[in-house]
Amino acid sequence: MEHVTSNRTLKGHTEWVRCVALSHDANTLASCSDDWNIRLWDANTGTARGRPLSGHMSWVSSIVFSPTRQELISGSCDGTIRVWSLETCRTLLELSGGHVQAVNAVAISSDGAVIVSCSRDATLRGWDAGTGQYITPPLVGHSRSVTCVAFLPHSRLAMSGAEDCTLRTWDFTEGVETASSPQSRHFARLESRIWSIACTPDGARVACGLSDGTIRIWDFESGVLVGGSIYCHQKAVRALQFSHDGTQLASGSDDGTIRISDAVDPGKILWTANHPQRNVIAIAISPTGHVVASCTLDCWVRLFDATTGEELHALRGHTRLVSSISFSLDGSMLASGSEDRTIRFWSTATGETALAPIVYDYPITSVAFSPDGARLASTSTDGTVSIWDPLTGDRIMNALDPDEDEIGPLYRVAFSPDGRRVATTGMDKALRLWDTSSGQLNRAPVNGHWQRITSIAYSSDGTRIASSSEDESIRLWDARTGELVGRPLVGHGDTVNSVAYSPDGRWLASASDDGTIRLWDATDSWLRTEWDS
Repeated sequence: MEHVTSNRTLKGHTEWVRCVALSHDANTLASCSDDWNIRLWDANTGTARGRPLSGHMSWVSSIVFSPTRQELISGSCDGTIRVWSLETCRTLLELSGGHVQAVNAVAISSDGAVIVSCSRDATLRGWDAGTGQYITPPLVGHSRSVTCVAFLPHSRLAMSGAEDCTLRTWDFTEGVETASSPQSRHFARLESRIWSIACTPDGARVACGLSDGTIRIWDFESGVLVGGSIYCHQKAVRALQFSHDGTQLASGSDDGTIRISDAVDPGKILWTANHPQRNVIAIAISPTGHVVASCTLDCWVRLFDATTGEELHALRGHTRLVSSISFSLDGSMLASGSEDRTIRFWSTATGETALAPIVYDYPITSVAFSPDGARLASTSTDGTVSIWDPLTGDRIMNALDPDEDEIGPLYRVAFSPDGRRVATTGMDKALRLWDTSSGQLNRAPVNGHWQRITSIAYSSDGTRIASSSEDESIRLWDARTGELVGRPLVGHGDTVNSVAYSPDGRWLASASDDGTIRLWDATDSWLRTEWDS
C-alpha cells in the first residue's frame, strides 16, 4: 500500500470528536462531538456544509448515514436517537423513551428500514426508520453497557458487543435474540470488554476490537477464529525487558508472576516464578543473561536464575517500596532505588550489600547505571536528576530545570548508549534530555503524551527514545533533537507500563495493564508499515 498522509484538517468542533461517518456516495463526511453538535463536510474539499446539526442535550456518541434516504441517524448520551435531513440540517424524528441511560451506538439495516440502538442501560432497541416507532421491546441479554452494534450486510441480523465481554446476535425481523440459532452459537464470552464491531461487505467475516487492545476476526458461518492473541499473564503487565542476546523476554505482572518467554514466540513460556507478594513493580536481566532481578510491593528485591527460574537471593534492606532496579555493566552488582530515600547496591553473587547505601533527602523514583558502569543516575520526587559515583557515594551532578518553578516529581531516567546524555520524564508529561558533563538541558522540554509517561528506553544505536504512557500509547523520539518521530503507536487497551528495545534495535516490546505484551517492528520500515496498515 502507498504511504498515507493527511490531506487536510477539518476544524469546527470545540470538544473531542467522538465519531465520523462517510456517506455512501463518498461525497459527504459527518462528524459528531462532545460539543453536542454534528457537522457535515464536503469530503472532497474539506469545507463545511450548512450549519451544525444541533438538538441533542449531551455528547453525540454515534452517527450513521441512511443507505436509502438523504438522512443521518445519531445517538447521544442524552438517551435519545435523532434522524436528520441532510438537505435542511433539521431533525426529522426524535426517538426517545427507549433507553434510560446514554445511547452508545446506532446502526441501520442495509435496506434502510430498521434502526437499532444500544445503550449503557445494557439493552438494545429496534426502531422503524420511517416512523420512529418501536418495533421491539427492550432487548435484554447483555449484563453490562452495550458498547457497539452492527448489521450484517443484506440482512436484519445484527451483532452487539458489550462490557460484559460477550458478543450476541439479534434478529430484528422478529425482535428476539437468536441465541439458539446455529449462526450465533459460536459467539460467546471473550476475555475483555468489546468496544467495536465491523463486518466485511459480504458478511463472511466479523471483527471486534477489545479493551485489551487486540482485534479478533471470525468466519461468520463456521465461527472459526481467524488468528488470535497471546496472553502471558492474568493481570496487568507492569514491567518487561529483553535479554542482552535478544533471545528472551522477561515480564512481571500484578498477578505476582515473573515469566521468561521466547522473544521470537512470546507465547512460548520458558519458566514462571511466583512472588509471595503480588504486584511486580520492575524487572531487569543482567548483562550476562544469567540473573533476573525483580522488585515488588513487599519492599524486597529478588534474584532468579535466568535459566531455571530458581530463586537465588531475597535482598532485604529497604523499608519502603522499591521503585527501580538496574544492573552494573558486568552484572556483578545491582542498584535499587526506593521510596525510603535510599539507593542500595547488592552483590548478585552473594545477595549481600556490596557498597554503602546512598541516602537522599527525597524518595528515589528511578535508577540507571551508565553504559560503562562507572556512574549511576537517579530521579526523585523533588524534580531533580542526579548522577553518582557508586564507589564513593559522591554526587557528580544534580540538575533541576531552571525554567520551571515546580515541575513535580521526575519518574524515569535512562542513559544514552554513549553515556553523554540522560533522558528523564516526570509528572508534567514532558521529555527532557540532559548533558551528563554540564548538567544542562540540551533543549527545552518536549511533550507528546497527554497523560503521565510510565517508561522510557533508548535504542541500542542511540538514535531513538521510546516512551510509554497512561494514555495507552507509545511514542518514538529523535534522541538527538528530542522531536517526535511518526505517530503514536496504539493497540493496547489500557496504560502501557513499560517499553524495551531488543539489543539489535529491530524490535520494541511493550507491556500494559490490559495484560498483554506486544512486539513492534522498530525499524524505519515499521513506520511505513504502521501508517499503511
